[in-house]
Amino acid sequence: MITAREETILKIIVDEYTRTAQPVGSKKIMELMDNEISSATIRSECAILENHDFLEKPHTSSGRIPSTRGYRYYVDNLMNQSSFDGSLFQQIDELFSNRNYSIDQIIMRSSQIISDMTNLVAVISQRDEVDDLKIKKIEMIPLESGSASVIFILSNGQVISKVFYLDHGVLNDLKIAINLFNDNLTETKVKHLSKSVIDDVGSNLKISIKDYEAFFSQFINAILEQSKVKTQTVGLNNVLVNPEFMDVEKIKNIMTIIANVSPFEWFDYNYQSSKKNVHIRTKIGLEINPNLKETDDVAIIGAEIDGQGSQKNIITLIGPKRMRYDEANLLLNFLIKKINGLQGNN
Repeated sequence: MITAREETILKIIVDEYTRTAQPVGSKKIMELMDNEISSATIRSECAILENHDFLEKPHTSSGRIPSTRGYRYYVDNLMNQSSFDGSLFQQIDELFSNRNYSIDQIIMRSSQIISDMTNLVAVISQRDEVDDLKIKKIEMIPLESGSASVIFILSNGQVISKVFYLDHGVLNDLKIAINLFNDNLTETKVKHLSKSVIDDVGSNLKISIKDYEAFFSQFINAILEQSKVKTQTVGLNNVLVNPEFMDVEKIKNIMTIIANVSPFEWFDYNYQSSKKNVHIRTKIGLEINPNLKETDDVAIIGAEIDGQGSQKNIITLIGPKRMRYDEANLLLNFLIKKINGLQGNN
């Protein structure tokens, strides 16, 4: 569908537009191709690429810029990662020589470094995988002033603590509730806390405890709390370096995307965005949300990284479509390999 020469021209336009943020004309393409073909031939090839929706022309007399389809083709087929030297990885590499850092700290600090290097915002999302996570035991520790700490122990070793502030005489009710939960929920998978299971336990609580609904909802929420996605954002100031976001409305758009990014909903590591990196997925422009026109100027790259125990991490890089996809992919791949190696040595 696209010839080798057209691929060369498309790659030149993507690389040059990424570097300059300016439309690329035939004269510049001819120069970068060492005058192998004429300016007229380049214009003809660009017209073909434009007709096939790989390129766009912002103005009638201007050069071309890549379209979303052009960027997608570039990421899937033309991205070159062999031109970077080892100094690009030095700062990340140094983190792994510090034995005092946990994996979580390495991921956070590496994300900041990658954000600074690429001028992209990095959103770090963490979630415990609950497919095989079970409730092992629930215990209570009485505290002062009528309060008590309830300890939930899960099968991955995670301990969740919730403090209950109790009215006078309710401590005994809490003990009854814990006994009922231990009898009914021990060895139950967290993902199987279905309505039928909940109703069964709730009916027992209703018989034994006056204010059972309050106890029940707090217990369930405390158990499920661990499966919520926790996010941290670094490098918000870096995205403002990109000329695409000089406009106030566009800044608002990308801030909205950053605030609402849900990587565990859209990330599927079986999807091979670059046909090479099964742990990295790229979405460009309206691929993020076809119904939200505000995403058309934006691209996101998500990398899945295993954490400690059952924890899963996704680093999402967010920035303009005119981003260095090759550099971002290379840095994320390097981080994945380093963390996999670190875990393999433990």
